[in-house]
Amino acid sequence: MSVLLRVAGDRRVLVVGDAAYTLRNIREEILPLLTADDETSVQSLRELKAFADSEPEAILVPSHDPSAWHEASPRGGETMMAWAPAQRPIRRTASASVGA
Repeated sequence: MSVLLRVAGDRRVLVVGDAAYTLRNIREEILPLLTADDETSVQSLRELKAFADSEPEAILVPSHDPSAWHEASPRGGETMMAWAPAQRPIRRTASASVGA
């Protein structure tokens, strides 16, 4: 499961969860060590790569990539807004921990 965050302005951050451990996994379609289904996992990587290509200003954040988390961290007084299906938006202020 991935979560698309909208940060102040038009900045978008896609937290990709465990679909990819690092950005390199997405760029080079490298599967995680263990998957439930390799074919489905490759398709997920391709969809993430397609999203990155179609939204070049978006920041992709694999769960285990500290440099990606650093790039996505709120700055100044920015607010992140996460949207989940059938739920209200979740707001986090810049003082909230992004990696928590």
